Amino acid sequence: MILLLLSYFDEKEESMFFHVEDTCLVEEVQLEQVPLTPTIIVCGQSCYSSTRYMLSLDRNLINTNISSFISALCLMFGSYYCFNIHYPSELASTLEFLQR
Repeated sequence: MILLLLSYFDEKEESMFFHVEDTCLVEEVQLEQVPLTPTIIVCGQSCYSSTRYMLSLDRNLINTNISSFISALCLMFGSYYCFNIHYPSELASTLEFLQR
């Protein structure tokens, strides 16, 4: 559903997800390529088939062992709320839709 919403609102998946190989270690994540906003790092090819996720904020890894996509999504939304971060303009429509 997330990818469908991103497509519907013509927003880029790369703004919300950063993909790395499923065998990628924490030290191997190239954080300089990750957005500054809360981003789900997907360890694998697809955000739906992966078994491991990470969460980054300000190009720092906040949580490196998230086991489900729903947990990663909840942690991402929690980061926006707890740190009072405005949604980035390139994701605003999708994130507002999901929030409501």
